[in-house]
Amino acid sequence: LKRRADRPDWLAEVCEALPRDMHLAVFSHCLDISLADGVLVAAEADFLEKLIATLKIHPEEAKLVTQVISQKNRF
Repeated sequence: LKRRADRPDWLAEVCEALPRDMHLAVFSHCLDISLADGVLVAAEADFLEKLIATLKIHPEEAKLVTQVISQKNRF
């Protein structure tokens, strides 16, 4: 937490360091972790929305990934 407090733009810095072809995979992984307990709390949803924007993921891609991960986690 201290490291994050010292770097208020930590998320943007991390996202910029990622190769473009990893953006969708990172979002998918974060979404999968967020939905693992079957509940998406407001803080998780806010983070995922920021991640979509910061990684510049197209809304249709995010929607498709969300549908697939949601269906996967139903079973």
